[in-house]
Amino acid sequence: MAGRWSRVAVALPEHLLLVLLGTSVAVCLALLTGTFRPAVVVPLAVLLSVPLVRLRHRWISPQISPSTTGTAAGAAVAVGIAVVWVVVQWQFTGEAIGVGRDPSQYLLSALHLVDHPTRVVSVDPGLVDLIRRVPGLVVDFNYAGRTPDEVNFVQGTGLLPGLLAVGGWVGGPAAVVSGTTVLGGFALIGTYAAGRLFLGPWWGLGPVVALAVTMPLAEFARTPYTEPVSLALAAALLVALHHGIRLADPWLVGVAGAFAGAAMIARIDGALTTVAAMVALGVAGMVLTLRGGTRVGRLVAAGAAGAALTGGLGWAELRLHSPAYLDDLADQLDPLLALLPVAVVLGLAGTRPPVARWVARVGRRTVRWLPAVAGLAVLVLLSRPWWWAGHGMTDGYVQAVAARQEIAGLEIDGTRSYDEQTLNWMAWYFGWPVLLLGLAGAVLLLRRGLRRPDAALLACWTVPAVVAVVYLNRVSITPDQIWAYRRLLPVLTPALLIAAWFLVRAVTRRVSTRWVRTTITAVAVAVTLVDAAWSWQGLFPVREGTGVAAAVRKVCAAADGGLLVQAGPAPAVGTLLPAYQQACGLRALAVDTADPRALAVIAGEWTGGPVTVVVSDPSIAVWTQPAGDPDVVVDYVEWESPLDRKPSEAVPQRLQLWIGTLGADGELAAGPTGAP
Repeated sequence: MAGRWSRVAVALPEHLLLVLLGTSVAVCLALLTGTFRPAVVVPLAVLLSVPLVRLRHRWISPQISPSTTGTAAGAAVAVGIAVVWVVVQWQFTGEAIGVGRDPSQYLLSALHLVDHPTRVVSVDPGLVDLIRRVPGLVVDFNYAGRTPDEVNFVQGTGLLPGLLAVGGWVGGPAAVVSGTTVLGGFALIGTYAAGRLFLGPWWGLGPVVALAVTMPLAEFARTPYTEPVSLALAAALLVALHHGIRLADPWLVGVAGAFAGAAMIARIDGALTTVAAMVALGVAGMVLTLRGGTRVGRLVAAGAAGAALTGGLGWAELRLHSPAYLDDLADQLDPLLALLPVAVVLGLAGTRPPVARWVARVGRRTVRWLPAVAGLAVLVLLSRPWWWAGHGMTDGYVQAVAARQEIAGLEIDGTRSYDEQTLNWMAWYFGWPVLLLGLAGAVLLLRRGLRRPDAALLACWTVPAVVAVVYLNRVSITPDQIWAYRRLLPVLTPALLIAAWFLVRAVTRRVSTRWVRTTITAVAVAVTLVDAAWSWQGLFPVREGTGVAAAVRKVCAAADGGLLVQAGPAPAVGTLLPAYQQACGLRALAVDTADPRALAVIAGEWTGGPVTVVVSDPSIAVWTQPAGDPDVVVDYVEWESPLDRKPSEAVPQRLQLWIGTLGADGELAAGPTGAP
């Protein structure tokens, strides 16, 4: 009996990741077919997860002895850390209701999906007709100015809203709001599963602790970001890839490909992870061929098939439910999609013995210098802030960057992308010792992989290396913190932490004196924890946006089922139009002015009942009587978003809204006053 429970404990991290994969595919399929209901998603998730979990005899037993107490205990501790982390972080989740950035869109979409079979938001035909007749009205804030349709397409992928909605079926709206913390727990479990491949069951806890106590994962799990689930999928990719290549098992490599493709279900830029996985398979295939492996090409083909299956689902879901967003980012996505077949074809070619031997012959002298080249690249990356300033921001991003530069007293140049600071960002959150150890550990891992050569190790090393080539040099995101760190979290951060602890472990193994080994380990743990505690600087207990949801509910109650118009500039919290539509199910639109002439046109053209107008500044409207005090007042806080350092304090904000009933002349009759 003890042996059975030991095997269960050892396999648990991988089994949980396989269940996540099966559930992710089930959610995507249900969204694609417009059948997102418990009766469809739950049985489908079970149907997909059970066969994956049954791969345990191929996945775990040959690689990790399930009979050792230490191995089982290490896995149990890792899962325990993840559970405790979720319980703690659940208490500090925010309310991302006002749409200024991605989290609010994911949250509102999830709330909508709890009781709708599709994530597109239906728009009343009368409202569409009104917008077509009256210039300047907006029903879909993301794509204002485009021809309105009878549905709103929510920006982004559907996996995260779908997973949160599944939680909402069980725990209601509170589970939707806080559900990303559970996905953060999966990210920790994935980090352990990947880390113990190279560190063992106890040293593998080091990266988990480092990730659990620092800011990035916590912040991106307290409000709905796609990064935690992307991290879990990327870590699982490394585990399946390692085992599949080590065992030359096409089924496991196919699962690795499925995890790689699932990155595209989670995030639109997950295609980069998919490309990295295909390149890694090509590297492994060539190494295996040179070592006398036969039928190696089937491994590459299996991985490509798995990636095509899940990645194709992700692309199709985006094309169907967020077509404008997909078109807007085509210049970034299309090159990655074009690279996928190229990487697969080259990978298959590399498994042909003549091609592999030719590459080995040409690169024999180069290979021995690769660790030195990697070390030199690290030095160049570290030195960039002294000799290079990244640029590349365009369009509306220029204004966003310039505004933050002005607040911080920096030189105003809105085109600055701060790409040269990417390694500094890692040091801000994890400390310079961890960063330098991680970079040195990465070079050491490469050297070890080339010395044997070890196809599985080289493949796992290649995945973050390919991602690093792109994201350490061009992050392609508004560079304020902690927002911009999103690019570095899913793949590069766990890889850095695993490499750092790999180096610490390697050093301790070369020391024969027990107390010296213990001291080195204690110092490594202390550095991790001290830097983590310092990085928070009082932000740990801050709940962002608390109270805004209550404000939205009060406005919705005032509209009483009629037409709601958000007039004038959006409040500082972001436009609340999607919240009125998705959280309240109202007929709602926005107009950029509260001028009586514009509002009178709406009043004259709308025949579907009373019109309620909400403004964040009463002076922009004409009232039948003085507006008086705001009908809604909410004080909330947000993290600051600096460009030249990590955030260190919360910024108090106030939301004030005035509600009025629209008359035929475009004037507003004040509603009841009082804060929620």
